Amino acid sequence: MCESYCNLAQAHQINWSYCWPAWIPFQRKEVGLYPRIRILMTSMLIPIAELLNIYNAFHQGQYQDVIDFDISSLSSTNTLKARVLHLRAKIADGQADDVIAEVEGEDDTPDLAAVKALAQHTTGDSAGALSAVESLISTSSENETVQLLGATVLQAEGRSEDALSLLAKHQGNLEA
Repeated sequence: MCESYCNLAQAHQINWSYCWPAWIPFQRKEVGLYPRIRILMTSMLIPIAELLNIYNAFHQGQYQDVIDFDISSLSSTNTLKARVLHLRAKIADGQADDVIAEVEGEDDTPDLAAVKALAQHTTGDSAGALSAVESLISTSSENETVQLLGATVLQAEGRSEDALSLLAKHQGNLEA
């Protein structure tokens, strides 16, 4: 059993030193190996697993579940991503005016400014949304949320080429 886990780790080129203190000698015994795998799996999956339920609910159209999701218990690295999904679910649920009010004054965060632009476009303020997206593209074109939501607004305004060129900048974003 131990050998199979060691081979698995080697096949995936896992560096055990990232998940096991250097002062504890590496032992190829079942008792000594299992804690390392648990630590490794925990460190690899926590960022993904925290957002898995909210991502799934959003992409399945279960917007009320996303709105009701408690994001206060998430790690600091995932709080903004979850909040963006929460706000996008509110927009999809017809609460775009509430989203605009909720993110008012938070234009310094590109993710939230992009959500606000999408909400503005949804409420009919196409000119304001388009100018906000163009401003965001000039300053934060590498931001995933700016790319995705900015391209959504651009496409809705009939600027398909601009939307595609913005999405072409993404780095492995599955939504893009």
